[in-house]
Amino acid sequence: MSVFKPINSTMKKTLIIISLWFMQVQVSSANDQVMAVRNLFYSATVSSDSADVFLVKMQALNKGNSAFIIGYEGMAHLMICYHSFNPYAKWKNFVKGKSLIEKAIEKDSTNIELRFLRLSVQLNTPSFLSYSSNINEDKAYIFKNISLVSDEDLFKRIYNYTLQAKKITQEEKNTMKQALAKNQYAKATTN
Repeated sequence: MSVFKPINSTMKKTLIIISLWFMQVQVSSANDQVMAVRNLFYSATVSSDSADVFLVKMQALNKGNSAFIIGYEGMAHLMICYHSFNPYAKWKNFVKGKSLIEKAIEKDSTNIELRFLRLSVQLNTPSFLSYSSNINEDKAYIFKNISLVSDEDLFKRIYNYTLQAKKITQEEKNTMKQALAKNQYAKATTN
């Protein structure tokens, strides 16, 4: 004799609804985490205190070992480098940040956000540091795939950065504008 009773249709519906709700909460919290990480990064570009907070939070998040978190931890080290006056601290954080970004892209080479982060670093790194070997590769990847981005916030960030970046040619900016016409967020971005 079975201890378990058969599940009736009402109970099945209830279990499905509860499961869907938990999945939605997980997706929502994952999206919230992505936005929080991006916002921490952008605030870290403005002040050294924000960069310190960003690094601490990214190191705490890295428990999951996701390419996204590894890449942004790399960016946190690079923000510490950017704000530091100490040459040793600059060098140490540059090497660590660069290494983490490369590790993240090695884990997920099709992640356009990681490619965008590396491109933005390489476009702004002094030439004597010799960290510019992926600029053309990353530009080509981003321009080829930008119209496929389904994350509105990411699309807007890449689009806006590209249009204002001094080391992006006018032809490349035109390519980005053409990609805008193909993307579902075109109207939201231009408003």
